[in-house]
Amino acid sequence: MMQPNEEDFDHNLIPEDKLAILNIKVNKAHRKESDWDVIKDILKEYRIITTETMTNVPGIRVIDHVLCRNGALFVFTNAEDCKDYINSIAKTVGSEGLYFNIGSMAFEEVVDIADREHMDIYIDAKHEKNHRFIRYRWQDKTLAVAMF
Repeated sequence: MMQPNEEDFDHNLIPEDKLAILNIKVNKAHRKESDWDVIKDILKEYRIITTETMTNVPGIRVIDHVLCRNGALFVFTNAEDCKDYINSIAKTVGSEGLYFNIGSMAFEEVVDIADREHMDIYIDAKHEKNHRFIRYRWQDKTLAVAMF
C-alpha cells in the first residue's frame, strides 16, 4: 500500500471520461439493464481505490487492505471521493494521529473479500443526504444504487 500521494494514482484507475459516464448512469432516475452493463464493464476494466487506517479508529476495521465500517467495505472510483470520505472520518473522530494508506485493487478482488466475509461493498459512498452510490450486495451478488 502507498501513502496518499496523487501522483502515485496512475495504475489503471478509472479515467475522467469513464467516471463521467459512471456518474450519469448512477444518477439516472431509472436504470436499464444496458446501464448496469456499462457500470459493470467500467468496474471490471479498471482498478478502484482502497484505503485503510494505520491507527485504531473506533467503529472501523480493515480487511485485506479495504476499509470496513458499519459492516460494509468502502472503496472509491476516484481520489476526490476517497479524500472526502477520509476527511469525514477525521471530522467524526478527530484528525490528530489519524493516518491512512491508500492503494488500489481490481474490483473483483474486493468482491471476493465481500463474498468471503459476507459484507456489502459501498462504492463512492458519502454520508450526505440524497447522495447516490453503488452498492454490491453479497447475498445475491448484484449491484444496486443506494442512498444513506
